[in-house]
Amino acid sequence: MAEILSNSFKTDVTRLFIDDLVTNDYWLFVSGIDTFAPADSVKSKREFLEKTLFAKKVIESDIHFMIKYYPWQVGQVYVEYDDEANLTDQRFYGVVGPNDNDTGDYRVYKCLNNNERADASSPPTFDSANLNQIYETADGYVWKYMYRLTTLQFEAYNALGYIPIDPAATILVKMDSKLVVEQMSGRWKVKHPNMQKLAKQAFASHDPKLVSYQWIPREENSHADSILNDVLDSGM
Repeated sequence: MAEILSNSFKTDVTRLFIDDLVTNDYWLFVSGIDTFAPADSVKSKREFLEKTLFAKKVIESDIHFMIKYYPWQVGQVYVEYDDEANLTDQRFYGVVGPNDNDTGDYRVYKCLNNNERADASSPPTFDSANLNQIYETADGYVWKYMYRLTTLQFEAYNALGYIPIDPAATILVKMDSKLVVEQMSGRWKVKHPNMQKLAKQAFASHDPKLVSYQWIPREENSHADSILNDVLDSGM
């Protein structure tokens, strides 16, 4: 019988494993034994421990969800993000490093529009004054800023070809719909039955402690709204 192990299932299993690592005591041992055929026996364990070089307790800060490292590069065609598509091994995001920005760190951007599969030529440049953190670059790409990594965080894992997802990253959702902001913040009730189903799905999709909502007057959101409309009109 054919079976499908979905990405969400794999993620849930990984979360359970991480929770177990955090809750219980796990140690990483490095031994100088030349050849080792592990067996669940007292002798096997003794041979390993007699030549132990060091051991380290695994703590929560050692554990991260990881994604492949895709540096932002001139001439690269990035894939538009699509929440209905399987984007495994697809370059739908890029990491802008110190050589391409003025912040001295590494910043991860998600591609919302690739200008009909154009070659990338202009990296997004972080601006803290950008309320929605959506950037339209000179090459026609549209990017959404996701999170940052310090040089230390980046160099700790990059040799493996991966980068960590910031486990403490929070999401601030800025919207010009006062109704949706108040409903998602839990201050107003969702009354319509169909909207109740959608709200339930939305609440179940994230940790509410890591997501907050902020209302922005419509006149202050016109630029981001225009970019989003262009993305939708492109058929994404």
